[in-house]
Order: sequence, then structure tokens, then C-alpha cells
Amino acid sequence: MALVLLSGLGGCKLIDQTTFVAAPPPLAALPAAPAHLRGARRPLLVIGADATPDAYAPVLRLAVREAERRDPAVRFDVTAVAPEANPAETDAAEAAALQVMRAIGAGGVAANRILLRVTLDPGVVRREVRVYVR
Repeated sequence: MALVLLSGLGGCKLIDQTTFVAAPPPLAALPAAPAHLRGARRPLLVIGADATPDAYAPVLRLAVREAERRDPAVRFDVTAVAPEANPAETDAAEAAALQVMRAIGAGGVAANRILLRVTLDPGVVRREVRVYVR
């Protein structure tokens, strides 16, 4: 008898609060990021080609100190960026990035927490050094 009753319940729907409540309106979709910015990280600091170590040193020290305050084990990616249209600037960008890397190290950051990278970027007109945290 019980088997006959249970087999009849197979087509029944469970009645709960969702049965009587209207479905919520769909959330507005955020516009997609432009293709060249998808997955892009924002740098902690960008140092232009004309900046001298005396000019950027105080700002660099402050940025490094704040990053370490938030995360004492923070790692720094110092990236030399040269324009793709002028790859001859790669050496100058790398030299500038090395100066920035040494300045970070002189501020007390261990060498194993600083990584040097060199890249060509089609969106850059002049060389620059970008400091990222991870």
C-alpha cells in the first residue's frame, strides 16, 4: 500500500516559500573591461623616463612602507616598460628599473622579495618603470 502511495507522489512539487514569491529582478550587468585592460594589474607606482632618483625616492619610500604595512611579506615586481615601436629603449628602461630595485632594497626590503622584469608595451610612448605588489 505504501509503495502505491509513494509512487503517486513522484509527480508532485514541493510547496515552499519559493512557490509563492516572485523571482528577483535580474542584476544589471557591468560593462566588460576593454580587451587591453582585461586581467591587467594596477601598478603601485609609475616612474617616468625623465624622473631622477632624487625626485622619486621619497615617494618610492612612502609607497614601499605603506605596502609593507598592509602586508609585511609583500613582494615587489619592478617592471621596465619600453615602447614596442622603439625597442632600443629597452636597455635604458632596464637600467632605470635596476636603480628603482636598488632603492627598494636600500629601504630594507630583502632581495628575494624584489623581482625585475622587462617588457615591451604597445600602449607606451616613452619608457617607464612600474612597481607592482603581489
